[in-house]
Parts: sequence; C-alpha cells; structure tokens
Amino acid sequence: MLRWCGELDIKLKNIKYSKAAKRVSVFLIWAAFAGLFASMVFVAWHYDGLRKENYFETHKYQREFRNNVSYAFNYGVTLRSEEYIRGGNTITEEMVEQGKRELAEEKRQKAEEAERMRIDIAGEPIDIILEGYETESRESKNSDKKALGSGETTVSNATVPSVENGEVTAEEIELLRQKIIKEHLERFKEVKAEIDSWVNFMYMVVDVRTGTALTNVETGRGFNVADTASKLKAQKVYVHLAGSYEEAVPLNFIHNVDPGLSKALEGTGFELYAAVEEPLSPGDAFYEAWQMHSTAHKLMPAFIVIASLSFIIGLLCFICLIISAGRGEKGGQVRLKRVDRLYNDIHTALVIFAAVISWLSVKNFYDWRNIWELAGVFVILSADLLIALSYILSMARHIKSGSLIKHTLIYNLSRTVIKFVRFCFNVKFRLVVILFLLGYGLMNGILFAAMIIDGHNTGPLTLVLLILLNIISVYLVLKALVSLSDIMNWVKGISGGNLEVYLEKPNASAAFAGFAWDIQNIQSGLRKAVFQAVKGERLKTELITNVSHDLKTPLTSIISYVDLLKKESPEGGDTKRYIEILDEKSLRLKQLIEDLIEASKVASGNIAVSLDGVDLHALIIQAEAEFRDKIIDRGLEVRIKAAEKPVMIYADGRLMWRALENLLSNVVKYSQKNSRVYIDIEHTPEHGAITIKNISENPLDVEPEQLVERFVRGEESRTTEGSGLGLSIAKSLAEIQGGRLDIVIDGDLFKASITMPLVREPETSEKSLIS
Repeated sequence: MLRWCGELDIKLKNIKYSKAAKRVSVFLIWAAFAGLFASMVFVAWHYDGLRKENYFETHKYQREFRNNVSYAFNYGVTLRSEEYIRGGNTITEEMVEQGKRELAEEKRQKAEEAERMRIDIAGEPIDIILEGYETESRESKNSDKKALGSGETTVSNATVPSVENGEVTAEEIELLRQKIIKEHLERFKEVKAEIDSWVNFMYMVVDVRTGTALTNVETGRGFNVADTASKLKAQKVYVHLAGSYEEAVPLNFIHNVDPGLSKALEGTGFELYAAVEEPLSPGDAFYEAWQMHSTAHKLMPAFIVIASLSFIIGLLCFICLIISAGRGEKGGQVRLKRVDRLYNDIHTALVIFAAVISWLSVKNFYDWRNIWELAGVFVILSADLLIALSYILSMARHIKSGSLIKHTLIYNLSRTVIKFVRFCFNVKFRLVVILFLLGYGLMNGILFAAMIIDGHNTGPLTLVLLILLNIISVYLVLKALVSLSDIMNWVKGISGGNLEVYLEKPNASAAFAGFAWDIQNIQSGLRKAVFQAVKGERLKTELITNVSHDLKTPLTSIISYVDLLKKESPEGGDTKRYIEILDEKSLRLKQLIEDLIEASKVASGNIAVSLDGVDLHALIIQAEAEFRDKIIDRGLEVRIKAAEKPVMIYADGRLMWRALENLLSNVVKYSQKNSRVYIDIEHTPEHGAITIKNISENPLDVEPEQLVERFVRGEESRTTEGSGLGLSIAKSLAEIQGGRLDIVIDGDLFKASITMPLVREPETSEKSLIS
C-alpha cells in the first residue's frame, strides 16, 4: 500500500511535465489571451460610457444634442419655411457677393484658357473641345479643321470662345440667387425630415417680437410658450439661448453647444429652448447612449473578473511551462526540441520579423465595431502569441541546458574564425612551412615565366634573381634543420634525466619556435614535479623519524617505570611517584596520538564543518580562561585588545576553539617566562582577525613557512613536550573554514594571526568534507 501511494505521489508530481499537461497549459494560455482580448474589445466598445458617470455626459449623447440644437436653429431661425425661403429672405448680401466673386473668377480662368487655346491652334493643327463656351456651329468647326488639315497656319477668331473678362451680368446674378434659393429649399427639406424623426429631443424657437413659436413639444392643453418652456426646463438636460443670455442644466452643458449660435441669435429677437425628454423612449441616439452606458456599467464587473482570472490562469500556466520546459519528469535531463535546432540569434530575428509583419498588418486598425476586422486582428495576435510562447520556451530550454549563448550563429562563426586564426598564427610550424612553400613555388614560377616570355631582354637579371632565391631558400632550410637537430638533442638530454639543460631560443628557427616553447613548458613542469616528489620524500622521512622519536620517548618511560614498579614493593614510598609519572607519560602518548589522528583528518579534509556566527572576543576570553593556570605558572601577562562592537566571524566554533587552543598552547610552551602576550581582535569590512604576539624563549632560526609543517619546532634541541603539530593543525583548521593562518617572525617576536570572513546575514550552512 505504501509503495503504491509513493508511486502515485511521484506520478502526481510529474504530471505537469507530461505532454498532455503542456498542451493543456498552452490552450489555457490562449484561452486566457482570448479573455483579455474580449475584455479589451468590451472596454473599447464602451469606453465612452465607462469613463463617464452619467449617460448624458457621454460623447455620443453630447454630440447628438449639439447637432440637434443646430438643426433646431436652422429650422426655426435661419430657414423657417418654404415661403420664407422662396421670398429670398434667407439670402444675404455676403452670399451674393461671394457668388459674384466665384463667378467672376471662373470667367477669368476661362478667358485665360481661351487665350492659351488660340496660341495652340495657331501653332499646329489640334482638336479642342471646351465645355461651357459658346462656339460656332459644328459645320464651321469642320471647315476650320479642314483648313488646318490642308496646311493652313491661320484660323478664324470665330472658332475660339469669347468671354468678357471678369464681368458678371444682372442675368447671371439672378441665376445665382435662384441657385441659392434652390439649395436652401433642399436644405430645409433635409432639416425638416431630421426634426420629424426626433423621438426624445424637444425644442422651441420663440419669436419674442411676435410671440409666435415653432416647437415639437406637446403640452396636452393647447400651445402656450410659458408652459412649453416650463416643461423643457423640467428635464435633466436643458439649454436656453437668448443672444448674450445663456442657461443650461447641467450648468457645464452650455459648453456642449456651438458657441456661434448665441452670437447668431443676437439682435434677431429669437430665443431657442432645447431639452431631452425623460424618461427616454427607444428610437434615437439618446436612448442608445443611455442603453450603452447602462450596459457598460452592468457588465464591467464581470469583464474585470474575466480579465483578472484570464491573467492569473495565463500567468500560472506560463510559469508551469517555463518550469517544465525541456524535461519529461522532475529533475530529469533537459531535452531540446526540433525548433531548438534553429540558432538562437536567427530564431530571435525571425520572431522580430514576424512581430514587425503583424504590427504592419494591424497598425491601421481603428474600427473596433467591425467584427470581421476584429476577427482578423485576433487571429494575427493569436499567431503572435503562439510564436512568442514557442520562442520563450525554446530560450528557457537553452538556458537550462547551458546553450543560450553557445547555440548562436554569431558564437559559432566567431569560434570558427578564432580556430582558423589560431591554426594560422599559433601553430607556427605549419604556418611558416605553408607560407614558405607557397612563396618559394610562386617566386620560382614567376621567374621561370619571365625567362621564357622575355628571355632576350631580362634573361640575365631573371637568372641572377632565380639563383639568389634558391640560395636563400637553401640557407633557411639548413637553419631550420640545425634548429631541429638542437631541439632533438635537447629532448634527448631531458629524457636521460637532465632537467637543467636549456635550449638557446634566439638561435632557433622561427618554424620551430613554438615547438621549442612547448618542450620548455614540459621541462618546467617536470622540474616542479621532481621537486615536489623530493620534498614529499623528505617530509615522509622526517615524519617517520619524528613520530618514532616522539612515540619512543613516552613508551620508554612507561616501560622503565613499569619495570621499577615490578621491583618495588607495594608499600614502597616511590610507588605513588612512579604511578604519577606513568599517568603523565600515558596522557602524553595519548595526546600525541590524538594530534596525529587530527592532523591526518584535517590534512585529508575528512572532517565535518558547521559554519555559523562566532563572537571572536567571547571565544578568546573563554580560551584564555582555560589556559589561565598554565599562563600564571609561566609568569606570563596576557593583554587583550578588542573593538567595542562584537566581531562576528563566519566559522565553526568547535574548530576555531581547537585552532586557538593550539596557538595558546604554543604560547605557553615557548614564550619567555615573565613576559607579556598581546592578543588583538581586529576587523575589516569583509574579514575578522585575531592576532597573538609573544617573545620566544629560544631563538627562532627557521622560516615561517617551515613552522607550519608537521613535527617542526622553533628550537632544534626538542627539549619541550610539544609534538610539533600544533601550528600545522591550526593552519589546516583555519583553511578548511575558509580562512587562513599567517605567521610573522621578527627576531624573537613571534606573531600568529587567524583571519576569517565576517558574518553577512544570519544563516547556518552545513557542509561535509568527508571524502
């Protein structure tokens, strides 16, 4: 049962890495995009209604109100009636003058064109047809054409229209007036048809001088100006224009009316009332504006939810695809797809090209209400979404496999070029030989060709040059062979074990200079390896000698005192003293063996390290307290200098304690009696350090590097009880924690400093170096 549950748990964890889950995620991302696109279209369709709190503030409502006010003004003030128009009352002097200017300009242009026509006809035979001109009869035209066709170069003036330049006759002015009246009658019919189609818009034009009014308002008890005005003023949206006097509800609605209307009403004796009847009835733009405003505000919460859910679902699916990209199971190997074979930079360029094509296709799209255009845009953007998703997942797979940069055309071309350059310039032997052979063959070919082609004139000179070329070539080849012989002798000496033989590189040929340099590097490496091997053998010999000596001394004492105990009677007075000595030597032997084991573990890295924050000041106070009795016995005076703030290092407290214990033990054993020991705790922005300084009792005639080697002591007499491992162990313990131990010797002054990194953030890291 437990096994079955475990397998089920693994399957559930790996389900998001399956192909089916990935396909479902892609579909959900597309569906989320569709939801966002639909929300965007909804906002675009109802933007005018969504951005306004009241429906009568929408652009559609206000535009319709402004247009209707203008229609009411034209109908009641400007045009009035057909009889009024036919009587010429709508014609102003400005209209007549404007018409006269246009007619005069038209006649002037025709006159200029007629003049140009005369010049053209006099020059060559052409046919000219001018509409609007009075010309002679077709027979006269045909006779003139015949004359021109027979080679005549003159033409009668009767064939060219004659127009009085810039003069407008009374008859033409009357025709102009009739034309204006006709246009105003047509305009009156259009305006009346528009007004008759109004459902909710009410107006009233009042002639204050006569008390008459023109309106579409029904009060129900006969017409009365005051009652009609009261009904109009009772509506939510209402405007009253009376020359310089303006009134509106809402107050700012007056700005929605053409400002030229108020000015046009001045001095006319007319007043204009306009309003929209409430409640609204279906059938016009006001009702549509109200309906769209209401629908938009009702559906907006639903579309907000749709957009939010679409975004969240799309984002979660996208994250899942990124996590599972390239893998068939959790922690599995990354596998690239077919599309990943495309170089990443080429892939990027193709995606950008597709994006540009899409942008060019949709940039001129403005009509959000055209369903077919919207469908086309959605298809294009859906294709862009799938292309972008495929591209991003491809980049994710390359990032996981570490091939994002390496799998680019630029990178591979660069590597190819670099390889070629290295082949040509770094492999000097091949380069020089190839260039030499090509140059030698080319020059010989040119000189032989010159001798054959022009042997009589340049034959002797060409022969001399050919001989010089071959002499120089033989010299260079001989020099290269000599260099090769020297290199072979050099390698033979190295193979015989002589690592101190060198080749004089200035005498080497350029063709073998790189070869000689490589052999010299090999020789240097062998020399270092031999040095390290010799040093290792020396240290091994010293280790055996020192271990034998240090183990033999306590063992000899133990054996000797055990023999004395055998001979001594139990009641003898020296028995207790012998046992104390045996105990001391046993502990000494035990300590030596423990030091050996610890030194071996630290050197091999076979020790666990737990790094955490350690207070250096508290650690040194504790260590000094542990060694206080021994310090007092030696007559030493310890002075600790620390910063005011605690110095927290990132280290293992147990291993730091062992390192300080070895250093303080070294101080107690080898410091001059009745001297001072200085302990300084310092820090830099990145590291904390503890420095211990003391005066050595015996001269220090060794290098600091030798003191940290195993079984090396500062004095050669080896009269103390030290093992010679303390500084070596302290150095290894510091390094295994990421720090270092530095030793400085200045005469009899001995200074040891342990430097560790500071704590940057409160975290604990466990690492095991067990190999």
